[in-house]
Amino acid sequence: KWLSENSRTYQLVGDAYYRWRNPPCRYRSNDLDLIFYPDQWLADLDFSDPAITAAWKMARQDLLNAKAEADANGTAIAFIYFPTKEQVYRDYLPQCAAALTPDRADALRDHLLAFCAENDLNCLDLTPIFRAAIQSEPQLYYTADPHWNSAGQTVAAKAIQQFAAVCCP
Repeated sequence: KWLSENSRTYQLVGDAYYRWRNPPCRYRSNDLDLIFYPDQWLADLDFSDPAITAAWKMARQDLLNAKAEADANGTAIAFIYFPTKEQVYRDYLPQCAAALTPDRADALRDHLLAFCAENDLNCLDLTPIFRAAIQSEPQLYYTADPHWNSAGQTVAAKAIQQFAAVCCP
């Protein structure tokens, strides 16, 4: 409860995540079994909403403060965007895809990546890496859970290790 009353970042993400209106959707094939929860797509994250705008403004300032602190201490800092299962596999969801348009599903991602570019912040977006990885290792998330399985953890670890070696030696 304290976070919901005192953290703008928690409110920003929580407002979108905790609105349960749509039933889950399931995709199954020979090597893939996933259950998707449309209400976890951040589809309701509307950056024209004054509350979301205020929370995003505070979150941006927090990121800039973290960068300034790292710079003052001679430390590199990097931000990593972790995609949702729904973002990675949205092409597998024909029955749910209408609700998950890229402009709605990627609103937070797009804002964060643009902010990082505008402010010369090191930022790794795992979305395209995960989308490419599912071509050879289809199941990167648990079936009914939004977390990575061991294959997903391996993909993320390798990408983060390579990124860190370049941006933050």
